[in-house]
Amino acid sequence: MINSNNALILKNEQVARDIYVIELHIPNITFICRAGQFVNLYTGNNAMLLPRPISICRADKNRGVIKLVYRIAGKGTEIISRMKPDSLIRVMGPLGNGFKLEHGKVALVGGGVGIPPLLELAHALRENDDETDINVFIGYRNNETFLLNEFREICRHVDIATDDGSAGFHGNSVDLFKNGDTTQADFVYACGPLPMLKSLSEYMRNRADRLFLSLEERMGCGTGACMGCAVKVRDGANWVYKRVCRDGPVFTASDLLFDIEGA
Repeated sequence: MINSNNALILKNEQVARDIYVIELHIPNITFICRAGQFVNLYTGNNAMLLPRPISICRADKNRGVIKLVYRIAGKGTEIISRMKPDSLIRVMGPLGNGFKLEHGKVALVGGGVGIPPLLELAHALRENDDETDINVFIGYRNNETFLLNEFREICRHVDIATDDGSAGFHGNSVDLFKNGDTTQADFVYACGPLPMLKSLSEYMRNRADRLFLSLEERMGCGTGACMGCAVKVRDGANWVYKRVCRDGPVFTASDLLFDIEGA
């Protein structure tokens, strides 16, 4: 059964250009959230019935609070950005599957609003095995970074890249990852725009079974009913369509059909 409840907005503020952090008090779902899942937010506007899917950045079970980081990408998220603390917003979730937690030396690769779900993953990996060696490679548009301090609190090594070279490595997060000692990573987790994930999948073609991708596919209903977010996934010797919102958003790279040459 999918949870749908009103949540109290504790904070909703801008942290970079078009990037906002919203914190919601919703205790009944925080204890069942898993790294890699998302929630649907509803605008309350009758002209916009479809929800906006947002990845879970942090689920604080002690406070009963979830933190979400989102980019204004259209009218729906613009409406959400104007919602004030102490008001209510309808939330459905958590939805989708989560990341499989592995041990050893892991790398987290993220870009843009693909960065936030990796923070919850880092916490989950640390809680699952305190000896896990977590190395982070994240990319921003420019020096308006976010969540850096939170990553540095729990990860051994955090590197950043910027598209314009204004901070850290000049390039994207995949270039940054390639520039590091990537062969030492036992497992790699990534979330970000599709071209970024395709590029990383191509680079790790020989180790695709150790690469876990969280897809940012455009969704309609977010519950699997509309089939608007279907992607091709390996099923034995065949390929079948699966829904990112219900069967994902996390997939193993070796199971995904990527048109690498057309990326």
